[in-house]
Amino acid sequence: MQKKKQKKIAVDLRAPQSWAELTEAQILTVAQLLGKGMNNAEDLALRCFFKFTGLYPYRMYLTDFQIRQHQKLGLRTTGEGLYRYKRQIVEIDDNVIFSFAEKLKFLADAPGLMKCQSQISGLHFADSQLWQTSFEEYCMTDRYYRAYGKTQNEKYLCTMIAVLYRKKGEPYRDETVEKNTGRILRNSTAAQRQAVFLWWTGLKIWIRDKYPDLFSAGHNTIEFGNIDSGNDDESIMNMLYSVTEGKAHENRHVYKTPVHEVLHALSTKAKNINEINSKLKK
Repeated sequence: MQKKKQKKIAVDLRAPQSWAELTEAQILTVAQLLGKGMNNAEDLALRCFFKFTGLYPYRMYLTDFQIRQHQKLGLRTTGEGLYRYKRQIVEIDDNVIFSFAEKLKFLADAPGLMKCQSQISGLHFADSQLWQTSFEEYCMTDRYYRAYGKTQNEKYLCTMIAVLYRKKGEPYRDETVEKNTGRILRNSTAAQRQAVFLWWTGLKIWIRDKYPDLFSAGHNTIEFGNIDSGNDDESIMNMLYSVTEGKAHENRHVYKTPVHEVLHALSTKAKNINEINSKLKK
């Protein structure tokens, strides 16, 4: 009697190489684990590896019949090296598992540029790098981001999200932010909120690197989003004053300008100031 050939199972062990390669679902997983206090690089990487690939360690007890069946297939029966994958049991060398998990240890480091969550509580936002986001929206989002960072008050985090996330076609307005804050507080999960916080943290690091003259020597020549500043209003007014050169009537126009256009203008001014200061020191 001819033995039936065992069907080969292909296991996808691709691992993201950076924050930018993570999917929204993967970012949500990382945020959830970090929110639970899992920040050890090895533990975080291994847990994320299993979540990302759909592999799960095989730990169930086997009956005598099942052991004999697995032995015929040449699989170990101690549970080590056996994994569940799409309702199947597969054998993978532990060294392969740890080798792939090793590539995910970057998740325990400072976050980088990544995708934002496209939808939260029925509200939408898809501008991960803020190319269509106004300077006003940036300032308000960052204000509540820093407030949450200092207090861990969930309402600040929900308000931060509400500044950016709205129903499709809905414009930015103070009353819309207030209404959507309650909606997000009621209908979102802690992991979703932390995923936005994580994305914004990575975004700020990217912005700092994108405009190095604005953040030279670890501080900003023209005050911009300084996390140590105790007065957000004064910081914003300093930025507006610098862009408009004191023409207060142009402030509203600057608020509605895409944030990267404002940052470029501020960065150019900062570069000029840095060059002048450098010459004076010689």
